[in-house]
Amino acid sequence: MRLHSLLVALAVLGIALPALAIDIIDVHQNDATGVPTMMDEVVTVRGVVTSPNFTYSLYNLEIYLQDATAGVNVWVSGGAASYVAELGDSITVTARVDQYNGLTELGTSTGETTITNHGPGSGLPDPLIITCAELNATFLGDYSEPDEGRLIRINDVSIVGGDPWPITPQSSNSFIDISDGTDTALLFIDKDTTANGSPDPGAVFDVIGILKQFDSSSPYTDGYEIVPRFASDVLTHESGPPIVGLPEVIAITENSATIYFETSSPGSSEIEWGVDDSYGNTAGDPLAEETEHTVEITGLDPNSVYHFRAKSSDGEGTRYGPDQLLATANDQPGELHVYMSFTADHDYADEGNEVPVMMGLSSLLTVQINQADYSVDACLYSFSLNNVRDALVNAHNRGCLVRIIIDENNSSAAADYCASHGIPYITSAYGGNHGGDGSDGIMHNKFVTIDARDADPYNDWVWTGSANMSISGNDDVNNAVKIQDAGLAQAYTLEFNEMWGSDTQTPNSTYARMGRNKVDDTPHEFLINGLRVQQYMSPSDGTHGKITEAMETADHSVYFAILAFTNYNLSDAMYDHRAALGGDLEIRGVFDEGLGDCYNGSVYYQMAGDPCSPYAWDIPADVWIDTPLPGNRLLHHKYMIVDVNWVDDDPLVVTGSHNWSFSADSSNDENTLIIHDQSVANMYLQEFAARYHESGGSEPLGELTAVGDWVPSGDRLLGAVQSYPNPFNPFTNIAFATAADADVTVKIFDVSGRLVRVLKDGEPMGGGYHLLGWDGLSDAGVQVPSGAYIAGVWASNPLTGHNEKGTKKLLVVQ
Repeated sequence: MRLHSLLVALAVLGIALPALAIDIIDVHQNDATGVPTMMDEVVTVRGVVTSPNFTYSLYNLEIYLQDATAGVNVWVSGGAASYVAELGDSITVTARVDQYNGLTELGTSTGETTITNHGPGSGLPDPLIITCAELNATFLGDYSEPDEGRLIRINDVSIVGGDPWPITPQSSNSFIDISDGTDTALLFIDKDTTANGSPDPGAVFDVIGILKQFDSSSPYTDGYEIVPRFASDVLTHESGPPIVGLPEVIAITENSATIYFETSSPGSSEIEWGVDDSYGNTAGDPLAEETEHTVEITGLDPNSVYHFRAKSSDGEGTRYGPDQLLATANDQPGELHVYMSFTADHDYADEGNEVPVMMGLSSLLTVQINQADYSVDACLYSFSLNNVRDALVNAHNRGCLVRIIIDENNSSAAADYCASHGIPYITSAYGGNHGGDGSDGIMHNKFVTIDARDADPYNDWVWTGSANMSISGNDDVNNAVKIQDAGLAQAYTLEFNEMWGSDTQTPNSTYARMGRNKVDDTPHEFLINGLRVQQYMSPSDGTHGKITEAMETADHSVYFAILAFTNYNLSDAMYDHRAALGGDLEIRGVFDEGLGDCYNGSVYYQMAGDPCSPYAWDIPADVWIDTPLPGNRLLHHKYMIVDVNWVDDDPLVVTGSHNWSFSADSSNDENTLIIHDQSVANMYLQEFAARYHESGGSEPLGELTAVGDWVPSGDRLLGAVQSYPNPFNPFTNIAFATAADADVTVKIFDVSGRLVRVLKDGEPMGGGYHLLGWDGLSDAGVQVPSGAYIAGVWASNPLTGHNEKGTKKLLVVQ
């Protein structure tokens, strides 16, 4: 693994040293405000290492040592690789006394810190057993803190609030409230420890860790927490095979789902499932003795969301996984549409796959809102466009249930106008969630669901992407997707309800959860016309890890266009993955010009190999800054394309509202889609090619197709009609692009010319890429026999009357 660290040579101490080591308790004597009385003095202490380096940080040295009197932190900026301090080693430390948010430290720089390692000591000290109340009362009446920095243990605790247990590795720290009956205390799980990604400890457990402090303001007398070092520091009381990580839905159909999970010891393979979290049904093998478990659930209804949890038993007992959700596939084909707001390079288009450009995304969204029959839920970070505002009011006036969530930090004028017409709305600060200043995260979503709250599963739509519905953002360079699928729409509606606090028109501040308060409570896997689609919400779903996993599927290329990319964990993962492939991975990217400082801003500097960055890549990536864009346009995308030119290697697109920043993953409300489809990936490739070339990029992006006949600004309205898979059974996708708004008709005929099915009949469609599914049924609902059929697509410009037709031969194989 490539460490995001600067390897610092061991420095020679250049200051006078005290002659004798002092007791560690001496550095924990404070004044009334919690500041050490020995602040800035150079001291020498000796003790046994209770937490080794590389435990809490991969970059900074952060170790803990303990003598018979107390424990203390040794912290050196950038010094993780400069010292050796293994668990149980006896060491002598000479360093300066300092403090960070109340935590007493020794060190801060290699120039003033020496560590002499005497080898393994006489054994680790036993952790001091204390209660939650005693943890909170660490600051004593005489102003001392004898337990700060000490290895402690709290027994018989239960989780009572805060973040969920990080059973899959999270890219941010977890803040968990625990109680042992004496008080509620903070259990802090550092993202760099193996406790991050450890099994759920169950209802009651014991926890070992270092007693730390984080108090951001004087007096420094609060903010105490227990911080486990390893997964083994969490001691469960439950018996049965521990479930490792989060069970995954690995296959879904209209009537079934397959779940995979692992246990650390052999046990039965079972899944409990049902329409709610009381389950009521069990699938699998109760007699199995496995560590890898694959269980198929059958007898499910299509277009439905189910609860499930893993279950595994052995002779000692039974262990359960957390409650999760899955969505079955729709029993009628859905649709997928892609829109781009700026230019694209059609020389990179597959045949008939030219993405239309210069699309007014807000106007396309209003068309969809205007078609709503029952409900509209709009979750918009920035909302100030009159056309969207008026469309929401019109939907309300014709009887639709409309709800709105906006960010607290942006203008509420449009939402207030909607409220004056009877539409309820809340902001991100509702229910005491995000603060008004955005310091603890923002509601950064840009999604709208249409008709997802009625009983009809066949009219549900999701609109999402990178575009804000704001005046300032209307000219930015963005992308959007519109998908018709009941399961996906239900997932987004569940997310909206969680932030809203209810599933009614009335929000509930008691149950409203946003930002760090949210939990992972939506389905993630979907099958739409045979296409795999994944969705994740931040910060509850570990989205950064899912984006990283998508990137690590790349065998050939990773292309991205991004507004804000500051989370170096993802760029480091790209570096590592390229190295694992022997350097044979194309990494090409385009950044918006708002990069920030070289040391604290965008990862562009390190990826470009800029010597201003201490972490500059030795072999730079092919990355560029899109300075040629007009000054009033931001490169506002948040997308990544993987293996776009290799149809057999799972080409995919990652898109949504999620910037690649630490706050997007740890505190902001965001949504992300991962779409596994060659045609959609090619749509984004055309857009990327335009951004890459205008920024100065010149390396190959795959083979040019040079279609040369697609002129969005001219007379051509309809691109070539394609279908895949073809031959097919049971679904095929009919795909085409329109260069401008058009009334579209799509019909299926047999080879004799007899009409078999009408998929669309003069339906208005915005200029964009359109994918419609056909399930091989006639208009009468009868399965057509094997043979050849013709898909006909007619597009008519509603303003000029210009008409075009395209056809595609389809082959049904039963």
